[in-house]
Amino acid sequence: DYVRLRQPLPTSFSLTFDDKEENTDQIESVVRNVSTDGACVIIPTWHKQLISKIKPKKTAIELSIAFLNSPDRVKAKGKIVWVRPVKTDEKEDFAALVGVYFETISKEAREKIREHIVNQFVTEYHDYRKPAK
Repeated sequence: DYVRLRQPLPTSFSLTFDDKEENTDQIESVVRNVSTDGACVIIPTWHKQLISKIKPKKTAIELSIAFLNSPDRVKAKGKIVWVRPVKTDEKEDFAALVGVYFETISKEAREKIREHIVNQFVTEYHDYRKPAK
């Protein structure tokens, strides 16, 4: 699936590094570009020390994503497949973006993501079609 939910969503996540001896506590953040196969996780600036430890395809991540206007959370486990640290000349309020591929996610969770993507598309299309006042 290449269709993505552009809307940023609250998430909490934990990382397990390659040596499996070190992992993080739950970190509160945001995900964006969520699809049924993965997401882009924002690493907050106050956790920038983690960036040097994250190794693509070797660092595991466990996520719990909240959807706006819904009490449901989607849980998934996966691998980080890419890391994009913020450059010093960029004016961003986060330390890095990381791409996550979901390796373990239930059929129900995938369907919940798909449902939210469709609902977001319909809402945006409907808002686009409203006449200007």
